[in-house]
Amino acid sequence: MSRFAIQNPYFIVVVCLVIAVVGVTSLARMPVDMFPAMNIPVVVVATFYSGMPPEQIETDITGRFERFFTLGSGIEHMESRSLPGVSIIKVYFQPGTNADSAVTTISNLAMANLRRLPPGTLRTQHRFARCVACGHVYWHGAHDPKLRQVVGRYT
Repeated sequence: MSRFAIQNPYFIVVVCLVIAVVGVTSLARMPVDMFPAMNIPVVVVATFYSGMPPEQIETDITGRFERFFTLGSGIEHMESRSLPGVSIIKVYFQPGTNADSAVTTISNLAMANLRRLPPGTLRTQHRFARCVACGHVYWHGAHDPKLRQVVGRYT
């Protein structure tokens, strides 16, 4: 094999160039999807308690909701923020989970937990959002301007 390559160097160079051209051509024609379509349902729960400091929001509201939400099925992970007077929890579900089922699950768990919250806590706001590959969250049906303003700033 090496004797043939030494005796026919031009043939070997041409074969290498043909392989390189075919490789580059096939690489250029290969479809690449940088941002594949993803169906990851996200439910955002915002709870308001006017005047409560973030540390107390964390222990009295956010922590209790997070523990309750772990009872839901298909949950991938949760992210939360406790701000002065506001608890924001984003619950991410497994890809392909039915969005209506996700909202129903979180709504039921939130309603079951309402009696455990401090007196004076405003009713929780549940909104369904769809998380796409680039990280943007789109709101559907957020009618409360305070919710839209506060949660939009921190999500």
